[in-house]
Amino acid sequence: MVFLIWVYLMIFLKPEKSVIPGLKDKVKTMMKELGPITGQE
Repeated sequence: MVFLIWVYLMIFLKPEKSVIPGLKDKVKTMMKELGPITGQE
């Protein structure tokens, strides 16, 4: 069912952009700010 909904969304409600420039760099910097997962988390 989830797959069918995903296919429907990709066909009828296509994303405006296929690639978001600078996204990978932004994710890398945000991950560095968060740091590793601790035992309390």
